[in-house]
Amino acid sequence: MRAMTAALEGLRVVDLCDEKGELCARLLGDLGADVIRVEPPGGAASRRMPPFHAGESLYFAYRNSNKRGVVLDLAEAGDREKLHALLAGADVLVESFAPGRLAALGLDPGALCARHPHLIVASLSDFGQSGPYRDRVATDMVLGALGGMMFKAGIPEKPPLTPPGTLSTDVAAVTAAYATLLACWQQRRHGAGQHIDYSLLEGVAQTTDWSLSNASVIRFRGQPAAELRVGSGPIYTIYPCKDGYVRLI
Repeated sequence: MRAMTAALEGLRVVDLCDEKGELCARLLGDLGADVIRVEPPGGAASRRMPPFHAGESLYFAYRNSNKRGVVLDLAEAGDREKLHALLAGADVLVESFAPGRLAALGLDPGALCARHPHLIVASLSDFGQSGPYRDRVATDMVLGALGGMMFKAGIPEKPPLTPPGTLSTDVAAVTAAYATLLACWQQRRHGAGQHIDYSLLEGVAQTTDWSLSNASVIRFRGQPAAELRVGSGPIYTIYPCKDGYVRLI
């Protein structure tokens, strides 16, 4: 029997994310991509994030499985050239530096795309690379609140509930991986890379409870929209069937 080929076998990804967005490249690795995680001397900041087991960060371990590792100090010109050597043989670069930080290091995403025209550069930041909030730093809770998750969480008689863990940034990383896959599809068809300016806030807002997007459409029509905290929306009945169950929505 012929062995199955992973969906993204042959795709090479360089991962510069730290804390936020690390799940993006891990998902690409799960699908078969060869992911090279670049860490600074002393290790990534996420290695020091809880929870821990036997002194090791489970946060880091979960979001960085299926990755190979290399240490580069991007403040050093020699290591920046080593990064360029990696990018010359890569298809995708995923990074989560604060807007303007890579440019300060001489690694502006636009310049990277110009030097490596085949490359897809996915820049993940809290509020995008431009706009009035570009230089602000958000916590996972802030992204959940601004993106609408907290507005819908909990019962009306009590304050909004905070989603568990780092749900906001992880949800955004999933849709960032999807956006990257679309860019890979376009690259395969046309041969050119591109720069993806990905806002974590927009990613959270896009995946928040459907009733919020419905409300925006209703308001656009000039009709009043209900503002009632009902958890994830109505509870739909699950019906037993001959070969399993079905949930009608």
